[in-house]
Amino acid sequence: MLALAGGTIAPTYASVNAMVESVAPAGTLTEAFAWLNTAVGVGAAIGAAAGGALAAGNGAGPAFVFAGAAGLAAAMLALRCDTTEAPVPDATAA
Repeated sequence: MLALAGGTIAPTYASVNAMVESVAPAGTLTEAFAWLNTAVGVGAAIGAAAGGALAAGNGAGPAFVFAGAAGLAAAMLALRCDTTEAPVPDATAA
């Protein structure tokens, strides 16, 4: 189970980094990656704390359900928020 979940991390990071790179305005790529990494870190910390509290109080089953529900909610939010906008034009190229 962990190998399956872990095997999805690298392609997900590669895809997300490519998406951020394609929409970040010129000169802001480092800041965009910093915000992305901050959001991932905060989300992982919140998820670990919530999952740990569920597992400590109720056993592993509810913690696994929580993880699945969080993944499903993230996928649904990503689909709902997909605007498929064109990349921001480079202002320095003009």
